[in-house]
Order: sequence, then C-alpha cells, then structure tokens
Amino acid sequence: MILYEVTVTVTEPQLEEKWLHWMKTVHIPDLLKTGLISSFDVKRLLEVDTLTYCFTYHFPDLRSYEAYREQHAPRLQQDTLDNFPNQLRASRRLFELM
Repeated sequence: MILYEVTVTVTEPQLEEKWLHWMKTVHIPDLLKTGLISSFDVKRLLEVDTLTYCFTYHFPDLRSYEAYREQHAPRLQQDTLDNFPNQLRASRRLFELM
C-alpha cells in the first residue's frame, strides 16, 4: 500500500473553519471521485502554535498513485490554490506501508 501524505498549515487562523469545511465537502470528495484512493485519514497536529493538518491518502499500489499524480493532482492542487491563494503552506511525502 502507498501512503500519500499532505501536510497543510493554515497561515490565516480566521480561515481555518472555512478551509476545513471546503476540504470535507469539496476537495476530499473530488479526490475520492477519482476512484484511485482506497481510504484516507485526517489528523490535526497538537502541541504546536500553528494550525497544521495531515491528510493521508491510501493507494492500493504505486500505479494508482502515479495515475492520480498524472491525471488528477495538477487540477486538484490548482483548485486549492484558486480557493485559498497565499493562505496555506503544504508539503507532500510518499510512503510505502511495510
């Protein structure tokens, strides 16, 4: 199993609720509609002074992840930037579950 982790820091605290609502009602459903993600989880980082969330998307194999990256990721990432310009910081990591 491949785990694609996206860590997002909301740089403007007043936007946290709006952004989180958008993630739950628009962005994550759009990701799931690709049919490539088998499951996901969301975590909020504690013990820090920032509003940081970690989204982990589970892909059954590397081929599914690569299809997501090539066919869907650019559009979905741009959608986030269009809706929340200069208001989020994101980093991405890829893991293989052992």
